[in-house]
Amino acid sequence: HVQTIDIHSNKYPEIILIKMSEQIDNLRTIAIFPMEKQLRQIWKIETFFLPLYDRFLEKTPSKLQTIFSSLQEELIESLEREKERINEL
Repeated sequence: HVQTIDIHSNKYPEIILIKMSEQIDNLRTIAIFPMEKQLRQIWKIETFFLPLYDRFLEKTPSKLQTIFSSLQEELIESLEREKERINEL
């Protein structure tokens, strides 16, 4: 799935923006799921998607950079907030 996104992101950068938005939304509601699923989702974002987004940022068309940077920042903040919440349990 990640490879498909990476391949198509050059031609359709909007795919990355949509995927980032989906992950932000998923992190907002992640607490309703079993802990195993929460940890798996966080691992997947950190391991696969954040590196993909970092690579994409380097080649993002200038017209999308502001939007992309904002979404990336929001995703990282949401991810850190969820990791803190889990650590407090």
